[in-house]
Amino acid sequence: VRIHAHGGLQTADFHTEGMLAMTAHPNHQGDLVTHITAGGMALPPDVSQHSGRSNVLCLDIYQGLRVIASHTATTTSTTRSTTGPSDNSNITITALETSQARSSVIAGGSDGRIRVLDSRLREVACTKAHL
Repeated sequence: VRIHAHGGLQTADFHTEGMLAMTAHPNHQGDLVTHITAGGMALPPDVSQHSGRSNVLCLDIYQGLRVIASHTATTTSTTRSTTGPSDNSNITITALETSQARSSVIAGGSDGRIRVLDSRLREVACTKAHL
């Protein structure tokens, strides 16, 4: 994740891998963007040493893209594989959108679910994307 100033000057860099989507994090300061929310796939340590366990990260623009909140998407399914990791490790956040009116982030996942996260990245709702 990199932040560039007008003209292409790189002003901040946070090394992570697996992030696919990004949006402005909800705030109450009008058009001033102070945080960004990035979402993607949490890669296992044997694949990448630069990916955490979280699918969604809130990064502070003014503190060098420091992670201030994170969320790990999980399924509501209770079935688990007996030969490998649970299905939770395969979820990827593929789309993000900000709702300033509700101070929330809407996240679409590869598991076919839409999640609503509050401004602290706590999951407040989850529903199937296709009924």
